Amino acid sequence: AQSEDEIVLALGFMDVVDHGGKGVETPYHRGLHPGHEPADRAAGDAGGREFLARSTRLRAKAEEVKAVLWRNLVSALVRWRAHRRFRRFEEACAEPAEVQRRVLLAKVARQADSDFGREHGFAHIDSVEEFRRRVPVCDYEYLRPYIDRVRQGEARALFGPEDRVLMFALTSGTTAEPKYIPITERFLQEYRNGWLIWGWALYRDHAEAFSGSMLNIVSRPDEEYTVSGVPCGAVSGLMAQMQPLVVR
Repeated sequence: AQSEDEIVLALGFMDVVDHGGKGVETPYHRGLHPGHEPADRAAGDAGGREFLARSTRLRAKAEEVKAVLWRNLVSALVRWRAHRRFRRFEEACAEPAEVQRRVLLAKVARQADSDFGREHGFAHIDSVEEFRRRVPVCDYEYLRPYIDRVRQGEARALFGPEDRVLMFALTSGTTAEPKYIPITERFLQEYRNGWLIWGWALYRDHAEAFSGSMLNIVSRPDEEYTVSGVPCGAVSGLMAQMQPLVVR
């Protein structure tokens, strides 16, 4: 909202400061001083405009450099984190049966206090064989009564007290009505870890794929809501919503 003369005056003041504040006159001062000739004023105006344009270009360049440095820093941190996860994944692949056993028993213990867990004796499961004996191979219809209760807001039907349901993922429903898959915070973290590991392997083998901008195509996470207010839709949409600002 400043006039051109005010801008030139400000630039002149900046120039005095740059000279140690000793009152050094510049073309900007002479151009604005009442006692100077119009030619001096014109020269001062032109010099001020040139200085302003140059300053604007330098500021824009500085912002561009800062953005590049920031992206490089974030990229380095993400690569470091992904590399650590990938190394742990490779180490786990050395003994997959044992790792899978530990993961299974940890999940069983975490859900032992759910209705499903109590009805299937999760508290007594201490081996893969015992899990197979107590929990039958089942389809969605076997789980539907429990899932319907979770949709009504009864998360303890399927989950222990430590798990919170964030949303329900909807299947495509190509052969029947869509199925509702509850997505918890813990599951989402595991899901994201899987993508992080895959992304690191992709970067390691094809780094050029990450040289430009990326277009992330997702679907809505809230195509509908349950009676308890939990969104139902695509996990990809939820991941996009929860993506840290620095990663975006």
